[in-house]
Amino acid sequence: MPSQNIQYYDGVMDDILIYDRALSLTEVSSLFENGSDTDNDGVLDANDQCVATPNGEVTDVNGCGISQLCPCDNDWKNHGAYTRCVAQTAEDFVADGLITEAEKDATVSTAAQSSCGSKK
Repeated sequence: MPSQNIQYYDGVMDDILIYDRALSLTEVSSLFENGSDTDNDGVLDANDQCVATPNGEVTDVNGCGISQLCPCDNDWKNHGAYTRCVAQTAEDFVADGLITEAEKDATVSTAAQSSCGSKK
């Protein structure tokens, strides 16, 4: 049987984060050197313009998801204004390689079917 070189950590850990994707070496180094990412979106809190990103939402380089850039609970002129915001933002996310065309279409469809921006 081959020998196994198993090493165990015997110590205390602090500020543990679990990501649903592999982090790049740059992201790991940045986290180690610069601080935390409390919403786990890959953008350090110090640089995050949207620090409460919903878990699992795709974000831009500023740490903002579509739902944060085009919030339903906003003073929209009308439903069309809300839907246009989502459509344009989703298109930007596609252009930046953050989401696929199919994901964009699904996001815009959901926005169009919502009541966001409708006057109550």
